[in-house]
Amino acid sequence: MKEININNFDEKLYYEKLDNGLEVFILPLSNTKSFYVSLSVKFGGINRLFKVNGKEYTVPTGIAHFLEHKLFEREENPFNFYLKSGTDVNASTNNDNTTYFFYGNSNFDDNLRYLLNWVTHFSITKEQVEKEKGIILEEASMYKDVPDRILYEKLSQNIYVNHPYKDKVIGTDSDIKSITKEELELCYNSFYRLDNMYLIAVGDINKNDFIKIVKEELKDFKKPTDEVEVVEAHEPDMVNKEYDEIELPIEVNKLAIGYKMNKNLFKDLNIDRYMLDYYMQMILNMAFGGTSLFVEQLYLKNIIYSITYELVDTNEHYIFNFYVNTDKKDEFLDEFYNYINKLDLNESDFKRIIKLWVASEVRLIDQVVASAKNILYDLIGYGEFKNDKISDVRSLDYNTLLSVYKKLDFSNKCIVNLKSNKEKTVA
Repeated sequence: MKEININNFDEKLYYEKLDNGLEVFILPLSNTKSFYVSLSVKFGGINRLFKVNGKEYTVPTGIAHFLEHKLFEREENPFNFYLKSGTDVNASTNNDNTTYFFYGNSNFDDNLRYLLNWVTHFSITKEQVEKEKGIILEEASMYKDVPDRILYEKLSQNIYVNHPYKDKVIGTDSDIKSITKEELELCYNSFYRLDNMYLIAVGDINKNDFIKIVKEELKDFKKPTDEVEVVEAHEPDMVNKEYDEIELPIEVNKLAIGYKMNKNLFKDLNIDRYMLDYYMQMILNMAFGGTSLFVEQLYLKNIIYSITYELVDTNEHYIFNFYVNTDKKDEFLDEFYNYINKLDLNESDFKRIIKLWVASEVRLIDQVVASAKNILYDLIGYGEFKNDKISDVRSLDYNTLLSVYKKLDFSNKCIVNLKSNKEKTVA
């Protein structure tokens, strides 16, 4: 088992790759009696076009989420099993992965054995698939009248032309209805293989006992020989649609703005993707974070009620998304457009945020669930755990930040306006 130092703390992360391809990460913590264990599959909403041994397949939107639902179809339901020991259990599917997890403080060995057996075995009937469609359609309908969800999904549809980020992880109604038993089995057999999974355990855990149980439970699994390749769709630089306006029965107007930038803009800076992500987050934090003078002025002038932002990192593009609650759309956009091209990025704010990020890393080591999710985030995003983030953050350079900022291109954007109309009904 390989020992990995984390930010030069006393705590160690232990790593082992099993013969069947499963990558196991164990972070024992002595200051807690709880534990969190997740088994993550690199199969999410965007994995809809892929090849198996050279043969290409396209599956419906929402199939990863549908498959997650069907894995709960067991003789002893996972919720019932974990309830007996007072352990929380659930699963989630996002664009990039599906994760099954439990969190508790008792019955660890049996909980682990159940998780491993649960996710590595799958059997369904056509009748079960048809029954599940109604359940998922009902779940999907719950989000159709949520304004923030409508805003997010419409912005995604208008930013992306080909990238599957444009589609709902839960899928469209027509795609959900079209999913077949054979397609679910194809996706399970193609992606739910141990060499495409990460097992992460954090908390009150004995690493030797843990790895022994894992090896015992998975001893009959061999590394698969099928070659599976996810096919990446080329995404053009221009947004799909520049403006959309939707009338909804909401109290406050909502606005979303998305900027799309090709990563080739930053190629000559010779900054790897991991560090470039830090610089992008730093720019957004300095310009629009909680201590931004610009944002403070918007509040003082009563132009906005709230503003949030996110950075999306795709293979080919960086996406800056902003979500705003405002009754003064035109006034806000005037202020925003003037500011976006001359952001206030002063060195004192830069140094202050570095200190905050370092402090955040120090706090993280004591948080069971957050530490596990941090490990998974790195594995999915970068293919490895970044174990010295404090040094990485401290190595950020202000002049390099300015060089990155000068490369930003805010010319390619789209806007979605959710306009308040209390007489309007949601479709």
